[in-house]
Amino acid sequence: MLKTSTPKTVALNLTFRNRVQSLAAEGSALAKSYRDLSERMLRFAQHVGALSERAYELDDGDTGKHHKHLRVALAKAVGTENQSVVSKWITIGSQVDTLLPYRKSLPPQRECLYELARAAEGDKPIQKWIDDKRLTIDSTVREVMLLTKKKKSRKPRQKEYLAAITLSFQTYEAAATVLKELVLSEHHFKISAHNAFADALKSDIRDEQKYEKVAARFI
Repeated sequence: MLKTSTPKTVALNLTFRNRVQSLAAEGSALAKSYRDLSERMLRFAQHVGALSERAYELDDGDTGKHHKHLRVALAKAVGTENQSVVSKWITIGSQVDTLLPYRKSLPPQRECLYELARAAEGDKPIQKWIDDKRLTIDSTVREVMLLTKKKKSRKPRQKEYLAAITLSFQTYEAAATVLKELVLSEHHFKISAHNAFADALKSDIRDEQKYEKVAARFI
């Protein structure tokens, strides 16, 4: 009778197993922290906004010792003396009430929140972006900027008329008779001529609606 060998169970190193468990717990805490980070950043910006308003009241304007004290403290808190960064936090704080309902879908990055705060100021459809999966917690700064940037309205391109032709006739009436079919056509061109030519065309065409189309050709 053949004996079957059973595989040996190798016990995990206890220290290694404990370190893996610790790593898993750390990862879970980090993931939760990331999910909550947008809200924490919005709350921070809210406090910045509230203190900025209070400084305005105390200084009776946007300059003064209270404003200066706040900006120095903020510079230390966010790790930069760049005043534009401080201003961005103030802008975010001004739109906290609008942004907080979307906090679970907002990427936890200052530049993203700043762009979205500006979008909120302009009544942009943030909820629709979220519903369409165009805005998520993992959206990059570039994606958010593309989403929120103002679309430039295209001006209709002006047609350029480069082929200039000079025709000579004995009278304006003769010119009107010869060129009437041309000016009534669908071709795109402009006419530079004496007023007498326009009067002769109007007299020859004898139709106000048709002549309105012709009149638009004169420059």
